[in-house]
Amino acid sequence: MSITVVFVGGFWEGPGVFDGVRATLYKEHGYNSTTIARLSTGIASPTNPTQSDDIKIIRTALKILADRGNTIVLVVHSAGGFIGTGAVPGLTLTERMAAGLPGGVGKIVGITATLVRGDKLANLPHFFDPREDRLLVKNPESTIFSDISPEAAKPYIDNLLYEPEWHSWDRPPTYGPELFEKVPAMALLCTKDRTTPWEFQKMWADAAKAEIRECDAGHMVQLSQPQAVVDIIKEAAESLVQPTGRV
Repeated sequence: MSITVVFVGGFWEGPGVFDGVRATLYKEHGYNSTTIARLSTGIASPTNPTQSDDIKIIRTALKILADRGNTIVLVVHSAGGFIGTGAVPGLTLTERMAAGLPGGVGKIVGITATLVRGDKLANLPHFFDPREDRLLVKNPESTIFSDISPEAAKPYIDNLLYEPEWHSWDRPPTYGPELFEKVPAMALLCTKDRTTPWEFQKMWADAAKAEIRECDAGHMVQLSQPQAVVDIIKEAAESLVQPTGRV
């Protein structure tokens, strides 16, 4: 079996924000990786696909990789936490081994991520900009890109997409904290995140019984402090390798 790192991003951002981290993981550590683009990003409600369809797409991709014998490190960022993790039940390495099947998700790594969420949002986050049929982000340069220079952030801001309106995804999650009894988690908390307070990041990580690492980055840590993201992924991957060097 081989280890493959799979990235699922959060709202608005698209998969390109992981390119630098992916390059380092491969060039310096030899880890293959892929990103799963969420089909609902850039789609206005009520047009399909929705974020429920995202979970199905992610699940299909994870199953294909598992069936090929890959041990998967699933890296989820921001809202990708509950969307990506929602695709995991039944595909954990533990469950598939018990069923005599190859591969599976061996570790989930949350990057300032909503690893476990409640049934409904009590209040809309301050940086959400809801419109009639879509969800945008307010002031991205000072919220999600707060610790990145305007020049460096501009191409990413220019490529931000909208999400379906928030009622389309603010539904009870498809899993609970008990999932993490079958697949261990790690969490990178970012103390200068201006969208998701540290207290919430910590609450979600604790609910997932995650091993916690911290850095002083903002929300897009994969751009501002990519080495911190590389380090936690490398640590997660190495934890799945037996002393003999076999996965």
